[in-house]
Amino acid sequence: MGRIILRFQTSRPVLTLACALILAGLAIVYTAVRLEFKTSQRALISTDNRLMQLLDFAELFSEPDGFIVAVENKNVHRSLEFVNTLTSCLQRDTEHFAEVFSRVDPRLFRPWALLYLTPREINELHDNLAAHEPFLKKLSRSPGLVTIFDEISREMRSTMVEHLFTGFLDSSSAEGKTGALNLDFVAAIMREMKKNLEGSSTFNSPWRSFFKEGTGNQAEEGYFWTEGKKYVLILVAPNLKKTGGPSQEEALVSLRRNLRSMKELFPDVEAGVTGQKALDEDEKYLASKDIGVATLVSLAGLAVLLLLFWRTVRRPMLQLTTQAVGLSLTFGLTTLFIGHLNLLSITFAPMVLGLGMDYDIHWFSRYNEERLQPGRTTGEALAVTMESMGPTILLASLSTSLAFLPLTITGFKGLAELGVICAIGLFVSSVTTLCLLPALIMLFDKPPARGAPRFPTPAEARPMLRTTKKKAFVILALTVAGAGFSAWGAGKIKFDLNMLHLQSKTAESVIWETKLIKDSKYPSIYGVLFAHSLTEVARKTETLKKLDTVSNVRSVRDFLPPDQVRTIPLVRRMKPILSGIPNLTASEGPIDAEGLNKGLSRIRFIMDEGLGREGDLTGRLEAQMKEVRSLIDGITHDLKTIETRLVIHRLKKFELKLLNDMNEKLSLIRENTHARPMEVSDLPGPVLKRFVGPDDIFLMRVFPSSDIWDPRFLGTFVRDLRIIDPDATGDPVTLYVFTREFRDASIKSAIYALVLIFLFLALTLRSTIFALAAISPLVLGALLTFGLMHIFGVDLNLANTIFLPLVIGAGVEYGVIIIGRWQQKKSGQEQAPLPFSTGMGIILAGLSTTVGFGSLMISRHQGIYSLGLLTTVGSVVVLAVAILFLPALLSFMPPRPKGDSKIIKDRDLNPDHREEL
Repeated sequence: MGRIILRFQTSRPVLTLACALILAGLAIVYTAVRLEFKTSQRALISTDNRLMQLLDFAELFSEPDGFIVAVENKNVHRSLEFVNTLTSCLQRDTEHFAEVFSRVDPRLFRPWALLYLTPREINELHDNLAAHEPFLKKLSRSPGLVTIFDEISREMRSTMVEHLFTGFLDSSSAEGKTGALNLDFVAAIMREMKKNLEGSSTFNSPWRSFFKEGTGNQAEEGYFWTEGKKYVLILVAPNLKKTGGPSQEEALVSLRRNLRSMKELFPDVEAGVTGQKALDEDEKYLASKDIGVATLVSLAGLAVLLLLFWRTVRRPMLQLTTQAVGLSLTFGLTTLFIGHLNLLSITFAPMVLGLGMDYDIHWFSRYNEERLQPGRTTGEALAVTMESMGPTILLASLSTSLAFLPLTITGFKGLAELGVICAIGLFVSSVTTLCLLPALIMLFDKPPARGAPRFPTPAEARPMLRTTKKKAFVILALTVAGAGFSAWGAGKIKFDLNMLHLQSKTAESVIWETKLIKDSKYPSIYGVLFAHSLTEVARKTETLKKLDTVSNVRSVRDFLPPDQVRTIPLVRRMKPILSGIPNLTASEGPIDAEGLNKGLSRIRFIMDEGLGREGDLTGRLEAQMKEVRSLIDGITHDLKTIETRLVIHRLKKFELKLLNDMNEKLSLIRENTHARPMEVSDLPGPVLKRFVGPDDIFLMRVFPSSDIWDPRFLGTFVRDLRIIDPDATGDPVTLYVFTREFRDASIKSAIYALVLIFLFLALTLRSTIFALAAISPLVLGALLTFGLMHIFGVDLNLANTIFLPLVIGAGVEYGVIIIGRWQQKKSGQEQAPLPFSTGMGIILAGLSTTVGFGSLMISRHQGIYSLGLLTTVGSVVVLAVAILFLPALLSFMPPRPKGDSKIIKDRDLNPDHREEL
């Protein structure tokens, strides 16, 4: 078969090259049009897995939260201004964003606002209204600033007992602190009055202390704050449902572009994008970009290496041509049979280049040796090379492919796809070497110059390294001892399962995810449980909150009033009080400045009188009284110094704001006294979309109490969730299953590969002894690599574990080449265990593999970098073992008898003499 292939190439080299380039071109076009890139870690797990089916259902709820904008809160006003401005900007960009959710509008909950208060707070509000009913009725009969300040001073005087004060318009001031006076309301109304008197247009309700939280100032309410208001979050859903619309990547680019524009308007605000989809996109972008650069670096490095080795441009160009064709065909076949790349299989190109280039090198090394024999023509050298190296290269490629094929039976989709692609790529590389390289040699390779250095004939081949039996024994002993120490050290190597450690530390999504983990308990990923009723939601929530691993549980119950059966009757008790208090209508006449001054003076006098009894005051009360006195002094000064017309105008506007705010609060209480029980269907659409699914299935988001990316905590967290509900899902569960299955699958595949390769070599070489010898470089090289990892403190992770099949592939290739050349010597012939040409070819192949793998170390993606580091170290160690240990071992072994190899003459390649072949 090899002769037929060689005859066709040497007789029609142009046609062979044209066919190869056409096929490669078609493969590239097909790949560009059809190949997809699946970035999610979920794409690495089979969709038949029940966990994935549950996760797909959970995604119906979490899909609107694709990206998370985290805004660091250094100033509440500026942070919320930033959030509102950015939200408005993103909502206008309907091409890229389907939904921007930054706030649950409190106004949507207005009919049930008081039902969110505790029974105690409702009772306090009722008692407060009842106690100050006379004040409210008087204010309703004569609404205005003068009445307000007159009533404040009157109640202060009437409540003075034994030189002590009780709270006014604050139901919590006196509780448990006898004699304490809380003047928050008085100070608040005067602060607002002074601001408006000086021309400010802002207004903050001073009635908060009277009407409690449920009816207070809601300017900061409804936003998604982390604990302590460290960050405020915006949930952004990319518009991916529109046919022909933008991709998730384009949506993220647009989001970050808008974010940069906002930062120019708000230079004092820090904000960034994170979330699982942002993490996936950043990982995809950095990985694909760095792999593209690594592939180019690999090609350039190989070109330089081959140029230095061959000292000519032609041969490196020929080798790069065959590998470029092979890589193009591999991409085409990958697109045809798989259709996509994942986060693991994206690394295949530099790996296939690094290993596939070896076949060209081994071919050229033997061809160079044969071509330099006296009187031998190009055709004869090609024929001898094809006959001697063709089967060996095929055997090496099949053996190396077997190092990757076990990945397909581990049950892990991501590894299976990588295994298939690498196996295809290596076999295609060997085919292009055998079916294209001879044609390129016929077209472009130059014969050696006169007087060029020549390799010795096979019968007189000088060794790569001259060793005696004693030196060989020392090499064997040292290698075995080093492997033994490494086997001990391998047991101490840790396995880092933290997926966040694999990504680039400079990626924006990683930076902000780390901030959320450090400063809050709301990371972008959380556990998910399902319930079929609100009762089940309540039961599971109570159980979950008792767990040390859980910080919070969010469900639809968080948006419903907690105890409506109990609170509705309590709220309705306020109806009689409010029935006698109509809405307040400000008079159309001007402000009574003289009456206002008198009211302020009376309050000022009370403050002076209270401060004169310093021994009877608490520190807080004394500070409040001093603030009120200072505010009255400032207001009095403003009344005297600001133009009278302007004073009257501004005070009238302030009075109108104050009375309208009071009307709003009273109207809210009246409306709530008629409230019916709030139902799930009354909740806003964005809330229902996230927590209520088809058939009234309720989703529960379970947030971890510690770093969810920490493998130890992750395992405990997932186990706790599964105890409560075996069908618990969410990204943490996927992460837990993914990391452990990947680790186990990588280890199993390495064991399977070793066994499979041994059996394959034992059958093809028809010798258990030679099969063991052939796999010795990969076994000892892998062990020594583990020893170096232990010495330098390098751990395994979810990316670099696939270095094992790569090292196995390189090791078995070197072993097969050396054993193949060793077996080609004749019985009784004195030949070095490793001839110089073969040794130089293996060294060059090893260096090219190292360059191919080493190019991965340019990646900012920490996983890909660590893979490049380990494969580089592993390939160098395996090469050293192959060059030193295996020849030393073979020096103690007799070769099996083989017949003389037939030398094919030039005439055998002539079409007119085909019948002689």
